[in-house]
Amino acid sequence: MAQVGLRATDDIDEKRIHVDVRSEIADLQKEKGPLSKLTREAGQEGTEKPEYMHFEGDLRSLTVDAGDSVNDSDTSFNLASDETNNLHPGMILHNPSTGERMKIDDVDRSADEITVSERGFGSSSADDIDGNETLCIVGNANQEGSGAPEEVNAGLTKVENYTQIFRHSFSVTGTLASTVLDAGNPDWDRLSSQKSKEHIRALEMAYFFGVKDEDLTGEEPERTTAGLDEHIESNVFNLSGDTLDATSLDEYAEEIFNYGSERKILFTGANAIRCINEFARDDLRLEMGEDTYGLRVQRLVTGFGVLDIVFHKLLSRHGYKDTAFAVDPENIRERPLSNNNQSRYNQLRMNIQNPDEDKLKSEFLTEVGFEVFHEETHAKLENIGTP
Repeated sequence: MAQVGLRATDDIDEKRIHVDVRSEIADLQKEKGPLSKLTREAGQEGTEKPEYMHFEGDLRSLTVDAGDSVNDSDTSFNLASDETNNLHPGMILHNPSTGERMKIDDVDRSADEITVSERGFGSSSADDIDGNETLCIVGNANQEGSGAPEEVNAGLTKVENYTQIFRHSFSVTGTLASTVLDAGNPDWDRLSSQKSKEHIRALEMAYFFGVKDEDLTGEEPERTTAGLDEHIESNVFNLSGDTLDATSLDEYAEEIFNYGSERKILFTGANAIRCINEFARDDLRLEMGEDTYGLRVQRLVTGFGVLDIVFHKLLSRHGYKDTAFAVDPENIRERPLSNNNQSRYNQLRMNIQNPDEDKLKSEFLTEVGFEVFHEETHAKLENIGTP
């Protein structure tokens, strides 16, 4: 068809015009999981079975709790239930609130009762003991030539967990696999990269909030692994919407560093970051730290220990802006199911489509558990307000 006059782009069939499309697709969420990265950097330890366990021990406690109140003249009195299990004759008790010392002569565990040689042992003075008062064991005294004292040992605690199977599959038709694309070419590589990140992200959230469970009601067993949230019992601090300030953080730091390493990592949502940025300028020492286990951190130095702070974007974006976890790197492990030098960690299983299907299908598969040692060395802060 003849055309008269000036020609413009709208006179050209749109299929004849080259489409300017960037070859790379811009992904919004590029980060993976800092906690799972920490566990890999700290060291994996394979397990040969889907159920694994360890035993935890501790030194005997140096404190016992009194039962009812005791007069300053009573030489026999009760302690709180089962507290006598930690005592034997010859031990010396100190009451920090009054300064009184007492040397134990006899222990009746069936009645939770102790008998002391005298009230106000040595140069100390006898005084009333309040109900549920904490008494400290400050050593033991033995006669010359005496036999060995009675053995009192701390027990062991068994901690169990399971591995969990994580799977993320992706597929394209044979036609799409052979089609040239302007953006994200080939689409297979884009899907593989995307699913790899989603796979690690799933492990990350399970390591925080997973629960230990074994379901044997189906055709085959299904297991899930317990994360930090289920393990931590001793140090759970609910701020009830209050903000963190220098004083409250110092109080929490005392508990966080009561056991374990002198340097811990604080994975936190946005609320704690905003609070710390608000008060750390003047009240605490905040500095940029070097990479810690491959993580870029801000370092908060307290009188009790050092917190390496990691802003956890996944927590913050997915309902946990008000939550933070203090993690002792020495007391966590990633436990992939492994045997005969073969690990089921982050496997890329290629070409798992049925033989008659005109498609390509693959998946990332990991069977792994999360192991937490000594939950008292970790902590959780929740319901943190914003300044």
